[in-house]
Amino acid sequence: MVKKTILIFWTLFIAACNREPVFQFDSIIHYTLRNEEEEEKQDSFSGLVYDENLPNTSVEEIEKDIDPIKWDKKLIPSEQIKDISAVYTNKFYFDFTEQRCLPIYRDILVFKFKNKTTGISKICFDCDIAITVNNNRADINVDQDEIKKLKTLIK
Repeated sequence: MVKKTILIFWTLFIAACNREPVFQFDSIIHYTLRNEEEEEKQDSFSGLVYDENLPNTSVEEIEKDIDPIKWDKKLIPSEQIKDISAVYTNKFYFDFTEQRCLPIYRDILVFKFKNKTTGISKICFDCDIAITVNNNRADINVDQDEIKKLKTLIK
């Protein structure tokens, strides 16, 4: 009986450590806020920068709300996709997030697979916090240490 319990425990542990990506993507667009003061004046867009949640619409609609006048856009090099996908996995971690600041989400990653948006992550690198959803609007948790790794990859 003890052996069976240990076997079940290890099976569950290994399954919890599965590092499969939380959504598929083959390209990533990185948006960076150009002028924070301008963003503060625009109520319709300030939610993207200051709200703790993403708007309750589809990921495609959220992407359309990213104003190209206020955000710089760049395509993440394909060589970095694999490293970034390691950040957005089903990895189990203990969430003892201690917020160090009031988050201002100055970076947004839009994940695409075959030119279709599959996920969005808005990030405050000052606080090491990300708000991420997939195309089914499921919240994706990302560990603060993983956000630090992400910062080194894309900044």
